Amino acid sequence: MSYMSIATLSDNTCSHDLGLSRDLLLDRYYNLTERALKLTDYYNTDDLTVLQAFVLFVASLQAHDQSRRSWTMLSLALRISQSLFLEKSEPPFPVTPLQREMRSRLWHTICLLDVQASYDRGLAPMLRADCLKSQVIPAMNFLDYFMTLEQEDSLSPESTSLANPLFLMVIAEGQCAFRSLDLSVGTDPSVVGANIHSRLQIAINFQKESQTMLDGFSLTKDPSDSVHLFLEKIAYVTYLYLQLIAVNPMQLDRNS
Repeated sequence: MSYMSIATLSDNTCSHDLGLSRDLLLDRYYNLTERALKLTDYYNTDDLTVLQAFVLFVASLQAHDQSRRSWTMLSLALRISQSLFLEKSEPPFPVTPLQREMRSRLWHTICLLDVQASYDRGLAPMLRADCLKSQVIPAMNFLDYFMTLEQEDSLSPESTSLANPLFLMVIAEGQCAFRSLDLSVGTDPSVVGANIHSRLQIAINFQKESQTMLDGFSLTKDPSDSVHLFLEKIAYVTYLYLQLIAVNPMQLDRNS
């Protein structure tokens, strides 16, 4: 978590608040995290917590390192997750409701990192458009798993948080749309031009689906709620981004 926190800070913030350069801190915590992961034998362990730590490590690396290291490590995280059947809501072994929820959210995170890596590298995603289809997103707040009976009784029905599954639903819809935009066509204007209407329709469909989700959310929540406004912004920015990708496919990073 320290490594991830440093990765989100600017050079000036690190120097002013921590008294050290960002590059120095990133190098220090990268080495510490890498050493800790090696001690857990993350290549072979079936411990979900270790995989969660590895995925956070990859996300942190992706946030500041422009080399192919994070992309390569993401491939490893993907293979490990598939060996643990993370892509399946019902794995071939018993799991508790909380474990199922943790597995689902970790798989969604890996899928999102795949989209981000695809954008950064200018390459098609490793996962297919239906990679989230087998995942059932529960209609409850993740934090509800940790509440006592007394807390549940005192909880306001109007309370919200970013742990609400609606965030996953909007992001999952955006991921599906992104993967549906065939990035293998490259930047060939003849191919893009011939399919421009169908490509733009993917972005429009996302806008409609995400708005339907948000409208359903606002029926039971205050539309002025900060989480609702945040989700609206996420959906709108994603829609604009999909439109851009539809008409102007990404160019291959020659350093990939």
